[in-house]
Amino acid sequence: MKRHLFALLLLIPAHSFALTPVGINSASINYTTHTVTAVGSGFCTGALPAVTFNTTRLKVTSACSASVVVANLPAQAAGSYRLLIANSGGASATFYVTYGAVGPQGPQGLTGPTGATGLQGPIGLTGAQGATGAAGPQGPAGANGTGFNFRNAFDPAATYAINDVVTYGGSTYTATAGNGPNTLTPDENTSAWVVLAQQGATGPAGPQGPTGAMGLQGPQGIQGLTGPQGVAGPNGTNGTNGTGFNFRGVFNPNTAYALNDVVTYTPITYNVNLSFGASGSMVGTIMTDGTIGVLNTSNIVSWNLRLADSATNSTTLTPSNSAFGSGNYNTGGQPNNDFTATLTTLTRLTVMAVSGLLRARPGSSV
Repeated sequence: MKRHLFALLLLIPAHSFALTPVGINSASINYTTHTVTAVGSGFCTGALPAVTFNTTRLKVTSACSASVVVANLPAQAAGSYRLLIANSGGASATFYVTYGAVGPQGPQGLTGPTGATGLQGPIGLTGAQGATGAAGPQGPAGANGTGFNFRNAFDPAATYAINDVVTYGGSTYTATAGNGPNTLTPDENTSAWVVLAQQGATGPAGPQGPTGAMGLQGPQGIQGLTGPQGVAGPNGTNGTNGTGFNFRGVFNPNTAYALNDVVTYTPITYNVNLSFGASGSMVGTIMTDGTIGVLNTSNIVSWNLRLADSATNSTTLTPSNSAFGSGNYNTGGQPNNDFTATLTTLTRLTVMAVSGLLRARPGSSV
């Protein structure tokens, strides 16, 4: 008993100071080389361990190893011996070995004290699924439920009985009392109706559907506003040479034109209403070729003027019996072509100028 108590006292300090513990798993004696070999853990912790055989300190002959130590062992008398191995950190362990022939089995030793409770082990893996149990017996039949009578959409003119079912506003209602005709809807008449199924919330928008078939041609829309000027496109490739044109300016009825001559013509008609002298007057119209600015006689393309010098003496002037001419004709020195035109007004067409410009052809009088 003292021997066991001594070993226990040596092991306690090693665990208390968190040193590298020493464990001896097995020990064997070589009687030829006179050595003892121990296998375990924690033997060498920076320096060779101390190996004691009973009370004799043995010489370690093996290299530093945490799991194996070999020491010289002088011849001993046959018997059982205590082998103690201590590392350089102060931890040690004891193992009992037999030297020589093994004697008969000794008597059963006394039961040692109960060791301390170990730490809680990890939770084991989940076991396999057990087999499905047998089906239980058939339960008793339930009581008959109350039947419903579906009456479609709520009709305020109809008469309803208990358990009649109607729909209204997306919800379903059950009649709890006879009612009708009604002035109240089911959601208002809570004394006669209860909600059986409440209208659900509006769901999210569905995915985009496929493109439908082309519809019929719609009516012509109103003219839209003119869009902004687009960016100029790149120059196109040169086309084949076309027929050449000869631009001749504004159309003049007194000019002869050839094939592919090009003119512009946007006539403007001006009203004339002039008075001159005691009883002279000129009333009618003058048409130009649309030239804006200073006019020449060639810009006057047509006219129809009634020219009078008294109430009883007058004549009508047209291109068939009169002509515009250049030069000064009783105009007080004013050139006949010294007048201009805008889109709405023919200016500086004085009475004297007109009377000089419009010259009667033979057979007419002015």
